[in-house]
Amino acid sequence: MLIRIVNFTSTRGPLFIHYLPPQVLSNSKSLSYKLRNYKEVEMNLFKKIMLIFAFFSIYNEDSWGMIEEEQKSLSMLMSIGRKLPEEPQTALITGASRGIGFSLVKQLLKDKIKVIAIVRNSKSLEFLADKYSNLQIIEADLSSSHGVSGIAGKIQDFKIDYLIHNAAIIEPLGKAALLEASLEILEKSLITNLLSPILLTASLNAKLTSGSRVLNISSRAGDQVIEGVGMYCVTKAGLDMYTKSLQLDHSHDILVASVHPGEVNTGMQENLRAPTMEEFPLVRLFQQNLEEGNLIKAKISASYLKWLLLKTKDEYFTKGKHNIYDKSHHLYWLDGTLPNPEL
Repeated sequence: MLIRIVNFTSTRGPLFIHYLPPQVLSNSKSLSYKLRNYKEVEMNLFKKIMLIFAFFSIYNEDSWGMIEEEQKSLSMLMSIGRKLPEEPQTALITGASRGIGFSLVKQLLKDKIKVIAIVRNSKSLEFLADKYSNLQIIEADLSSSHGVSGIAGKIQDFKIDYLIHNAAIIEPLGKAALLEASLEILEKSLITNLLSPILLTASLNAKLTSGSRVLNISSRAGDQVIEGVGMYCVTKAGLDMYTKSLQLDHSHDILVASVHPGEVNTGMQENLRAPTMEEFPLVRLFQQNLEEGNLIKAKISASYLKWLLLKTKDEYFTKGKHNIYDKSHHLYWLDGTLPNPEL
């Protein structure tokens, strides 16, 4: 089977034809994976490139359905890819010392984007600062409003292109937590997970220009109640509503979105696996997700976030709460498949 991919750069431009031989397709039933290898074209080219492909030597009727699905996928790609800005870009990431935040920091640094990493302890990223001149590390305690308020004054950059609110804590845990946890831990959860994104965004408003992107890292817990993690559910649901409110009030200014980054093997998951059954009835479920390989690696989740931030058009970025488990976008950034744990 041969696939012909035809690129028309313009009505006057050259015509390029590539052929994919049968052996290229031998390990995949879908063209999506194979197309990705051939379509590593920057999204800004899609304003002037029409990419059309057709099958030759089709041997069964099922292939026609596959063609239609791939054409839909290609249409989606052309509608969501954006032109990358040519000027230097700056991203600010909270919760940058480990997990998803740390992986995203590394990936953006490699893409030559300046990264302002907000961490509790700057020593956690010193080794990266020695390697990348485009990294600024700021120590801040996001569990207090005082810690949040001091960040803006330490940033010398004229503008921030990407603001990623990633910092969060899972505590307090347990069915009794909402009523019996100390006021201190309840306040810490509320400030870290919800108030710090609101306060930090407001304090950086002067640096958020038209087109700046704010990405709030939410969770499945923002959409459904999960037994024993009530405060986390409350704060993530609040973060999703904050996202919608900011979208509505600033629809022609900054661009805001929230995202479910997946069940990722991070320190937060370790905390969910630590309590006893009496303290946290769902503990065994989270332990099984690890044992059965149902958790996503942090670098995979970070790759998805980077794709959302850098590669998608404004209309797609702000279309609603994004979900890493939505398979419609996988072919544009993911090699392979994702595990999907039970909750």
